[in-house]
Amino acid sequence: MKRLEGLIINIVINSKIMIENIYNPIEDLVSDFLYYDRKEDEDLPRGAIQKAIKDGLITKEQIIKKFAESLSKLISE
Repeated sequence: MKRLEGLIINIVINSKIMIENIYNPIEDLVSDFLYYDRKEDEDLPRGAIQKAIKDGLITKEQIIKKFAESLSKLISE
């Protein structure tokens, strides 16, 4: 019984670690999208996305939806 409990605990811990390993790069993606990839982008410079949201040209929800669609498409390929 203790061995089974130990295995279950290891599975839970490993699952949490895997989830964190997936979640952690998301912040990097957002930083790149909003800041680092904008440094030298003449068409969409730093601050342009935030301004477009503030000005009502696009919503955060639209950006999230597009990201979700792109992720879904690539996962299903």
